[in-house]
Amino acid sequence: MLTSNATDVQATEFVLRCFSVELSRWRGLVSASLLALFLVATSGNLTLLLVIRMEQRLHEPMYYLLSMLSMLDLTVTFCVVPQVLGNIWFDSKHISATLCFTQLYFIITFNGFQSGLLMVMAYDRYIGICKPLQYPLIINSRFLLKTAVFVVGRPAILNVPVIVSLSQLNYCASNVIDRCYCENVPLVNIACNSKPANGIYVIFLLGFTSILDLGLITFSYFMILRVVLQLRSQGATTKAFSTCTSHLLVIIFLYSSQVALLLANRLGQQLSPDFHSLFAILYCLLPQVLNPLVYGLRTKEIRERAVAIFRNVKVNTIIVN
Repeated sequence: MLTSNATDVQATEFVLRCFSVELSRWRGLVSASLLALFLVATSGNLTLLLVIRMEQRLHEPMYYLLSMLSMLDLTVTFCVVPQVLGNIWFDSKHISATLCFTQLYFIITFNGFQSGLLMVMAYDRYIGICKPLQYPLIINSRFLLKTAVFVVGRPAILNVPVIVSLSQLNYCASNVIDRCYCENVPLVNIACNSKPANGIYVIFLLGFTSILDLGLITFSYFMILRVVLQLRSQGATTKAFSTCTSHLLVIIFLYSSQVALLLANRLGQQLSPDFHSLFAILYCLLPQVLNPLVYGLRTKEIRERAVAIFRNVKVNTIIVN
């Protein structure tokens, strides 16, 4: 709905045009695929949290940070997928402006949480490999508390101006968003009083923390690489690289998806709206699916404990039956 006065027109709700009529014919396949990814992401992250909680050997700072990452993955997943499935299954396309901006705030804020947490995890690996004797003194409970405050507080504060800026735009020409959930770029595109400065301002605030975090991650791994290459023991070198591989894969998943989404938005109308919608969903879902799989498969302690839990559940089920 659009409300107007003498000077402007303001949207009180938006219409999420998730897919075109052509792709809607495949809504069963699309929704089943999304539901499967949603269940994999949810079960994978919940299993990871359960394993870390139950396994005494995993009660270490590195795995507490991993638990925080899993909780963030779950939150992002639940912020997006139910909205998308409701749109596909029940044709629930209308969303109030307040709810739209709230959803957008949580999505970009939790993505900021992930970026900051991966940077802190890189620092954890840097201390663990480059300064192992100082690790218990630096990476302790106080550090974890400060990390939680930093990871949560920074994007929560910095993203407020982004939402305020978007909410103050006038959406006069149309209130239809060619996405399955609220996203910042389509909102800027349909605003009638949007100026280049608005887009630059939003992109700068959203990109600043990611670029800063990526720079610090790169520096941490440069220092790690320099130390690892100086190790004389082949076993120590292999163990160091193995410790970092899972984290590096998760970093690649997150930042490559961000770069791909940025390029897709830059191409704009050269790509179909359906492609943009599907890509935006996968951007918020695929990293959440892959993260627990990477850590679960590559971390011996997590893998062994997860297998033991499922084996016990299977045995108990057989006994009950």
